[in-house]
Amino acid sequence: MTTSRGKLILSNEDVSNNGMEKKALTTAESVRVVEKHPWVITFPNHEDLTFLFDPLERKRYTLNLPELVGTDVCYSKDGWLLMRRSSLVDMFFFNPYTRELINLPKCELSFQAIAFSSAPTSGTCVVLALRPFTRYIIRISICYPGATEWITQEFSCSLGFDPYMHSNLVYANDHFYCFSSGGVLVDFDVASRTMSEQAWNEHRCAYMRNDNAEWFNLPKRIYLAEQKGELFLMYTCSSEIPMVYKLVSSNWEEINSTTLDGVTIFASMYSSETRLDVLGMRNSVYFPKYGLDCKGCVSYSFDEARYYPRKQFPKPTMWQMQKELCPLRSLWIEPPSKDILDIREGGRRWKRKKDMKKEKRSRATYVLEEFYKEAYYLKFDSWSVVVFDQLAGDMSLYKNINDIPQPRDLMITVDHKSDAVLLPIYGRMVPFNVTTIRTVLGNQNTIRVIFNVPGTHLNPNDSLTNKDAIYLKEVSFRTKDSRHSSDVVQQVKSLRRKVMARESERAERTSLVNQEKLQIARNNSKPLRLSNLWILPPFSGRKKNRGTLEAHVNGFRYSTTNERVDVLFANIKHAFFQPAEKEMTTLLHFHLHNHIMVGTKKTKDVQFYVEVMDVVQSLGGRRRSSAYDADEIVEEQRERGRKNKINMDFNHFANQVNDMWQLPQFASLSLEFDQPLREFGFNGVPHKTSTFIIPTSSCLVELTESPFLVVCLSEIEIVNIERVGFEKSFDMAIIFKDLKKDVLRILKTITDDPQSFTDAGGWEFLNQDGSDSESGGSEDSDKGYEPSDVEVESESEDETSESESDDEEEEEDSEQESEEEKGKSWAELEREATNADREHGVESDSEEERKRRKMKAFGKSRPGSSGAGGSSSMKNMPPSKRSRHR
Repeated sequence: MTTSRGKLILSNEDVSNNGMEKKALTTAESVRVVEKHPWVITFPNHEDLTFLFDPLERKRYTLNLPELVGTDVCYSKDGWLLMRRSSLVDMFFFNPYTRELINLPKCELSFQAIAFSSAPTSGTCVVLALRPFTRYIIRISICYPGATEWITQEFSCSLGFDPYMHSNLVYANDHFYCFSSGGVLVDFDVASRTMSEQAWNEHRCAYMRNDNAEWFNLPKRIYLAEQKGELFLMYTCSSEIPMVYKLVSSNWEEINSTTLDGVTIFASMYSSETRLDVLGMRNSVYFPKYGLDCKGCVSYSFDEARYYPRKQFPKPTMWQMQKELCPLRSLWIEPPSKDILDIREGGRRWKRKKDMKKEKRSRATYVLEEFYKEAYYLKFDSWSVVVFDQLAGDMSLYKNINDIPQPRDLMITVDHKSDAVLLPIYGRMVPFNVTTIRTVLGNQNTIRVIFNVPGTHLNPNDSLTNKDAIYLKEVSFRTKDSRHSSDVVQQVKSLRRKVMARESERAERTSLVNQEKLQIARNNSKPLRLSNLWILPPFSGRKKNRGTLEAHVNGFRYSTTNERVDVLFANIKHAFFQPAEKEMTTLLHFHLHNHIMVGTKKTKDVQFYVEVMDVVQSLGGRRRSSAYDADEIVEEQRERGRKNKINMDFNHFANQVNDMWQLPQFASLSLEFDQPLREFGFNGVPHKTSTFIIPTSSCLVELTESPFLVVCLSEIEIVNIERVGFEKSFDMAIIFKDLKKDVLRILKTITDDPQSFTDAGGWEFLNQDGSDSESGGSEDSDKGYEPSDVEVESESEDETSESESDDEEEEEDSEQESEEEKGKSWAELEREATNADREHGVESDSEEERKRRKMKAFGKSRPGSSGAGGSSSMKNMPPSKRSRHR
């Protein structure tokens, strides 16, 4: 006896042995082959685990597919899934067994049904999306793997297609089919791209008739499937018997257990399949819904005329209130092969592999910690702490006493030419440099001048250099002329602001790194150019002008009618090109190695942008419009065209500059325009407001709102994530490799004593899991790294000086500032609080218990929410040393 895939051939010898007639078996007899049944694939919400369920063996398996987080399933066929991201635009094919991913072009239009003809690797795959635009207009879009766009056509349906109740799409005989509740079958020919329609109103299912009050309010579904080119149609209505029809010679014929002939229908919301002669599943309908105890999928047997595994309830039933038999995130898929079936069964094997992965990750973390610890020893051995002293410069105002102006009356005078304020003291005009004055307060009768004395942030070391000097802290004057009092106060404040801004700009310019000059392109080589651009940070002045960005021999030049800025190629660290997708601007952003001056501002980030559409629109005097207004449609098309043109111009400019950077003289710079990956972005609060942070191939950026965020991935030492739970927000602290960066309160205790920090385990105090697991081992592990009281006191003093500087910049005209200075400092208040705690019984604790309690509070994150949305606070400091209030 010989067997082939589709035929069974019996020889005469075999026939005689079985006692059968030779006459009946002289010809070959064709029989059907038993087909493999599909499995259920389920995508739980908010999880990266995917479940597979075998309905025949009643076993559940688990797949870890992080690629599918935040996606929705659309269709399944030949072991491939058609997925859609939550943005409703990005679509891709995915094979859950091989992890192969094939992207499709972005689909801007919405759809109600979608399907593909075959596997995307077959070479004949066609994707079709259908949307009934109205009852008599159907919009169809088709696409192929590897195509760049979707092709959309609109067809008229004279018979009327119900846009709210129709079946899934099915591909058979080079055609796509879809059936509506009104009895209309839509047929789309892929080869000719034409659509036809047929109606069978006389054969409408009884479940769909409006005159039947028994089934009118019950949930109904329509499913369409194919078996070797033949179409099967099925209606379900709550717990009623499924009604199955077969298309035979252009007519739908109802079939039952005898005429179903061993066919099994596997129905789901997005795709339905059929199998022939599956053992234990013949003449049945299976739905992709199963219980948590995995007793089996819900099915209906036509032979037994009942549902399984549910009980047969009498009418009316509670079945009507049950959930859908076809969940939205479950459908049927081809079963995996045996070599791929090494996935986690039930949960035991998954738990074992999870523990193995955890152990492997712990070993890798330990090796990495030891490596960095050795690197810290080498780094800190050659690290000498540098203390920067702010010494006062030359404060002389006049070369000779005769140069001091002598007003006619002994009144406070402001000398704008010499940046001095002349105060009458004991009958003489005494000049004071305006930078020595902290603030001036005045009312109708008095004028108070408060000076900067030693110990403030402007001259902290002046008391050490001039120990014998006597300082004037405050002087008050009485006046009868209230107008003169307010005039003096305003003049002094205005002069002080002017001088401080000038000195600040001078100090910033002196700290700039000298750079080479820009080499202008010759006349015969026209430079690359982008016109009508804005710049950030903007130039000073009220009038803002657009400018032109040109690419010359060794850098860029941005010029307006009055100003210009040069950005050299050698000074560019990272270059970004961000087209306008969901933003209102298209931009080029440069993150620099060294600061440059843009007008009067010192910056390391320069941005050139164009608004693709009006950010602000006037609503006054406009007539009321609708979505179908012709003027509104034309205006939207014009804005879309302008947006595409600007994106193309910027993209062309970036590509030309990339080609220039590929020349041999720029090979050492390794420059290339990087484009942010929007699909991997997240919301965070890096500064004060919530923004959308997008990663690139080398950085983490936020380029839309100022101040900009550019974090180089190569400069990151450790990323510490806190408050991770079943919420949408968490804290992320980034610690850079350069610990000498000029950031607010940057690791003061670590930089002051790096040896103690390294001996205490380095960054180990951030590892909460590791510290908790080792807490029972020894007492030394509980100590870890702890700051001393002196460090806490110094930190509070830094906060006091920062608050004083903020008050000085705001220059509030109030006498409460001087009164607050007379109060107790933060260090004194903290000591009083400590003494009060001791009086209430805290002194009974031992020193070791206090240290252990302090270390526990130091190593664990403190409670507190950072606001709605995804919060991400990035500071160059350990989480335990920064404020928890965002």
